Amino acid sequence: MATVGTDKSGVTTVAHETKHVKDLMHNVPYSQIVATDTSGTAEAYGAAIAASPEDMSQQEAEAYVASVLEPREPPQRLTDVSPPK
Repeated sequence: MATVGTDKSGVTTVAHETKHVKDLMHNVPYSQIVATDTSGTAEAYGAAIAASPEDMSQQEAEAYVASVLEPREPPQRLTDVSPPK
């Protein structure tokens, strides 16, 4: 799949759209949100997030995701515990 545009990682786009969602949640008028689409706060927010340093390396990120997704013992339900005698 070819990547269109300059945001090959998608980070700027995701942050940009997140800013729009935050604006909607704060009842910002649609006309004002659209005005920030190609310049202004949404684009600046996306660029700032994309320019921030990574919190972890690719290897650390993959290890974290693997640890979260590995099978675990299901939690014991309180109803499965024998009542005290």
